[in-house]
Amino acid sequence: MCREEGMPSVVTVYRWLASNVDFRNMYARAREDQADTLADEIAEIADTEDDPNKARVRIDARKWVAAKLKPRKYGDKMALSGDPEQPIRHEFAWKHGE
Repeated sequence: MCREEGMPSVVTVYRWLASNVDFRNMYARAREDQADTLADEIAEIADTEDDPNKARVRIDARKWVAAKLKPRKYGDKMALSGDPEQPIRHEFAWKHGE
């Protein structure tokens, strides 16, 4: 966007991010939407790109960026497991009146 004529410079955008909470929230939402757009592009690339290696690189790049912008949706899933012989214990200490 900042490369377009008549648009604010990158420096200006970063200044707004640092100083304006409303702009920062709108920017964060726009970046999340960008992750969804990148994910949508993956199917089109897979369906239209003739060179499989080029398709793989383009798809992998979009997957990586989408995972960074919206990790809960596009990031790697993590599974936690413990040792069955030594299960994870959760202890909660609660004192009356606290």
